[in-house]
Amino acid sequence: MGWGSDRGYISNLFLSFSFWIVYHFVFLQGGAVLTVTNLGSMLCSAISDPFGPMYYRMHAIWHQFLCVATSGLIYHGLSMIASARRDSKRKSA
Repeated sequence: MGWGSDRGYISNLFLSFSFWIVYHFVFLQGGAVLTVTNLGSMLCSAISDPFGPMYYRMHAIWHQFLCVATSGLIYHGLSMIASARRDSKRKSA
């Protein structure tokens, strides 16, 4: 289990991150421009944003990539553990 052992995990990682990018930069950005509202801090950074007004979208992209990768890796590991336990129960029965 890890980054290089299962190519399916890496494909799913980039696929889910691509969906996130499309959602944020097509739908949220488009809706924010059309309605002139700050949907999800897309037009301008939030007041409480620690990165400030410069490059806040770039920081959001790497932050979300790390979150998607970490949560996906945890889910992938837990699913492999669960399937190994299920397989061992089937063999012992």
